[in-house]
Amino acid sequence: MCILGVGGDCAPDISQAEPFLRHIAEKESQGRLKLMSVTKTDGRALGQNGYELFYTATVELTQDATYTTSNFTTWVYPNTNPPPGPAAGFPGLVNARTGTQGIIRSSVMFEKRESGWILLCTQQYADANGRC
Repeated sequence: MCILGVGGDCAPDISQAEPFLRHIAEKESQGRLKLMSVTKTDGRALGQNGYELFYTATVELTQDATYTTSNFTTWVYPNTNPPPGPAAGFPGLVNARTGTQGIIRSSVMFEKRESGWILLCTQQYADANGRC
């Protein structure tokens, strides 16, 4: 079902973003997170050639760690055998065991080009051709 008509094309799908989200979760956590699932929760057109896709992702710790409650994917520190719960003396940090799952709610942006929808990302994540 098409929900956004740009030259008869449908809006981008979560399958176009999933490989990138999987790569980011693993890279940013240095392999301490695994993307378990990701689902599209909403989306909206941004002008004629833009689209914001909202998603919810479930990630799982692959080893004991301490993470920030504000950004599960970016700040995951190794922590051997931490006591579960808040990290003593560090507001916003939580200790967790291998297998602990977390939820990420965020969005990704797409741009409509002649070749189709292109996932936009920062330069640090782009390949030599500028693609995510």
